Amino acid sequence: MNAKPTPGPWKSECMGSEGYVVWMDGPISKEHHSLSRIADCTKMPFYISKANAALIVAAVNACFAINPENPLAAVEGMAGLVEACKNLTIQLDTSCVGYDIPAFQPFLNALAKLEAKP
Repeated sequence: MNAKPTPGPWKSECMGSEGYVVWMDGPISKEHHSLSRIADCTKMPFYISKANAALIVAAVNACFAINPENPLAAVEGMAGLVEACKNLTIQLDTSCVGYDIPAFQPFLNALAKLEAKP
């Protein structure tokens, strides 16, 4: 039997001074009909708890948005996709010097966002 991940969207919730937990609003499966706690980030400093919960939620929800049927495939393909985009950007820079290609601007903006520093 292939197990599937808990469906999205996932959310984080502050548990007061204890820190954050990650959960999804709804049943894990037909057999489990309650709120579903997925990750407990409370056993660490509060600011790290908040950052870790936010990262888990953002990453998982992005993967569900990319491939709702198989979010793990989205994770596994992401590094290769980013590398291919970087290579395409290099090709554009070298082969289209002096050309303005408006159709590629959203692509370049998305790649820049992927590589943004905090």
